Amino acid sequence: MAKEFGSRARDRYIPDRFTIKGAFYAATAVMIDSSDRIDGWKAIAAYIGKSVRTAQQWSVARGLPIRKTGGGVIALKSEIDAWLSGSELPEVQEVPSLEVPTPPLAKPATRVRLRWLAASAGPIVLLATAASFWVTHRLGPPVSFRVQGSILRTLDANGRVVWEHSFPGISQVDYPDEPPRDDWSGQRGLFTDLDGDGKRELLFAYYPSSDSDHASTLFCFRDDGAVLWSTKLGHTLTTESGLSIYPAYRTHGLVVLQHPRPDGGRIVVASHHSYQSTEHVAIIDAHGRVCSEYWHPGWFDKMVVGNFGDREVIALGGVNNGFRDIGFGPTLVLLDPDSVNGQASEPEGDLSHRLLGIPQAHEAAVVLFPDLVRDRQQHPFAFNYVGDIELTAAYLHVGVTGLEHVHYQFDEHLNLGGFAADEATEQWLAKGLLPERQTTIKNAVMGIKILRNRFAGVTVTASKER
Repeated sequence: MAKEFGSRARDRYIPDRFTIKGAFYAATAVMIDSSDRIDGWKAIAAYIGKSVRTAQQWSVARGLPIRKTGGGVIALKSEIDAWLSGSELPEVQEVPSLEVPTPPLAKPATRVRLRWLAASAGPIVLLATAASFWVTHRLGPPVSFRVQGSILRTLDANGRVVWEHSFPGISQVDYPDEPPRDDWSGQRGLFTDLDGDGKRELLFAYYPSSDSDHASTLFCFRDDGAVLWSTKLGHTLTTESGLSIYPAYRTHGLVVLQHPRPDGGRIVVASHHSYQSTEHVAIIDAHGRVCSEYWHPGWFDKMVVGNFGDREVIALGGVNNGFRDIGFGPTLVLLDPDSVNGQASEPEGDLSHRLLGIPQAHEAAVVLFPDLVRDRQQHPFAFNYVGDIELTAAYLHVGVTGLEHVHYQFDEHLNLGGFAADEATEQWLAKGLLPERQTTIKNAVMGIKILRNRFAGVTVTASKER
C-alpha cells in the first residue's frame, strides 16, 4: 500500500538554530557585501562546481550554508569557502530588514525553544518564519524512483521519499538495488502526464520473484502513490508446431506516443519472453486497457517513437530468429500506432515460429539486414542485431552491431542513402583480398531485404532464397 511521508516529516523537523542567535536571524536580515553574495540555486551550483540537484541535496544533508529569502535562496562566497575547507563560518554584521531568511535545516529542536521564539520574536515573525520553512522543506513531486528489496520508493528533487509501495516480491535480478533514476531510460519505469492535469504519473513494470508467476504487470501510480490501474501482460500462445508459450514476459521498454488521442494517451510496452524467443509489443490506453498486440519471433533491443515522413511510427530494432537461420537476423520493424496487431513475418515453411489464431500483422515496414560475421569457424555462435535507431522526419539511421558495427542511413521512402562501418570493421575488411572485400561490402549494401514498405508503396515477398 502506498504510504505518504510528507506530513510526518514536516511535523518533526524544526530548525536547531532557533536559539537566541537563531531568533535574531529570524527577525533580521543580513547586511551582505554584493561582491560576496551569490543569488539562486543555479549560481550556487556553478560556484561549487556541482549540479543544482546536488547543491540542493547538500544544503539538507551536509549543511551547505544557504540562506532562504522570500524570493528564493542566496549564499555567501566566504561562507561556502569556509564550509568547503571545513573551517568555522565567519561572523557577519546583522541589521534589521523586511526580508525574513529561514535558517538552515538541522536536527530537531525542542518545544521550549519554539515557545521562547514566540515570546521574543513576536507572532508575526514566527508565522512568517514557519511559512517560509514549510515552503522550503515541504516534499516536492516525485521525479525519480528506486527499488530496494520489495519496496518501490519515489523521491523528490531533494532525494526525499515522497511515497512507497510494497510488492509481494520483486525479482532482484531485474531490479537490483541501484541509485535512484528518473525512468531507467524507459526500461522498467517512466514518469509521464497521461491525463493532462500537469501532474506526472509513474508507469512501473513489476516483475515478480515468485516461481509460479513470471508475467510482468504494468502499474500506473498517481503522483501521491495511489494505484490508478494495473495490467498483466501477455497470454498463452501455441505455435503451429505444437509448442505452448505461456505468459512469462519481462518488460524492457516503455514509451508514450507523442500525439494525443481523444481517449487519452497511449503507452507502448515491449516485453521479451523469459524462456522462448518471442517478443510481445502491446499498445495500452491511459486507463490500462490493452488496445492491440504485436508478436515477433525473436527479440528487440531498441524501441523509439517519433515522426518518420508524414506520420508517427514505432521503430523496433533487434533480431528475427526465423530469418536469422538463413543469414538475415538483424531486423528493423516500423509500426503504425493505429494498426499494431498480429504476428510478424517469418520465412515460408517455418512452423516453429508461426502462432495459431493470430493473424498476419501489417507493419508499416520490415527491413532485414545481412549478417556480417568475420569468421564463422572462430565465432560459430556470433550474430548481428539492430541495436541503434535514430528517427527524424527526413531520414532514418540504423546501426547493426555484434562483432561488427555497420551503419545505414535511409531517406523518408526507405531508400538507402549511406553506408559506413566502424574502424574495427574497416580494418577487418582491409585485411581481406580485394575481391573478398568487394563481395562483403556488396552483400552488406545490396543484400538488404525489405519485406514491407508503406513509405514507398512496395511490398517484397519473403522467401528462403539468399
